[in-house]
Amino acid sequence: LYDNGSCIPLSDTLKGDIAEGTVVVTDFPGFNKQNAANRHCIREYGGRSFWVAFIDVDEFMVPDTSDDVKRVLENYEDFGGLCVNWKIFGSDGHLERPEGLQIGAFVRCMPNQHPWNQYVKTIARPSLIAKAQNAHYCEYVEGATCVNARRDAVRGPYIPCDPNAPLRLNHYYTRSKQ
Repeated sequence: LYDNGSCIPLSDTLKGDIAEGTVVVTDFPGFNKQNAANRHCIREYGGRSFWVAFIDVDEFMVPDTSDDVKRVLENYEDFGGLCVNWKIFGSDGHLERPEGLQIGAFVRCMPNQHPWNQYVKTIARPSLIAKAQNAHYCEYVEGATCVNARRDAVRGPYIPCDPNAPLRLNHYYTRSKQ
């Protein structure tokens, strides 16, 4: 996990996970550092992982066909990456912060056809990334390609939203009006 100046440092919040070795926190302070952090991640940690995804704290990877993202990804191991559409959620009419978990309290979202839901994040194989363009799309080494859920080649950070895709990325663009 990359910490770009959290008020409460992630290394404090996740002490137990860090001690167990299940989480590595890299401090990466400064303004507009997301793309630099992504490149650093590939360079420093890419050899440790079969897959990498650059997702933000307001995004949740949600498998629709399984209870395990890893199980879904087994079907795409022959490719450089899998593009997963955003599903944009808003305030859901809440004026103040609701009780409970975010994913349960905010359930209304923009329709699949909305332009923002055409944007993707990529789950990529770091060994096949030639260049991380940004958090949404990578360029791959020759012979490797990124695909959508139907295994069609994707070249860029936009694809039509597939309501039957096995994964989606819930993006909580805003929360309560407060």
